[in-house]
Amino acid sequence: GTELPVFVGDTREQRDLHATDIEVADVEGLYAEIQARGAPVFQALCLHPWGVRDFVVRAPDGNLIAFGHNPSPPG
Repeated sequence: GTELPVFVGDTREQRDLHATDIEVADVEGLYAEIQARGAPVFQALCLHPWGVRDFVVRAPDGNLIAFGHNPSPPG
C-alpha cells in the first residue's frame, strides 16, 4: 500500500499541531507523573471552555502528544 504523510513538509512544526490525542481516565494523575519524571511539557494541564481537561508533551521525535479527559464525551 501507499503511505501518505499526515503533515506535509514542516507544517507540523510551524503550527505546533498534535500528532495524536489520547483519552485517559485520570489526566491529573498522569500529568503529575509526567512532571515528576521530567518529561518536556509543551502545554500545562488546563481546562478548556468545552469541558476537556488536557496537557501536551513533546515526544523525543518532536511530535506533540495531547493527553486529556472529556467528562461528558459526545454520543
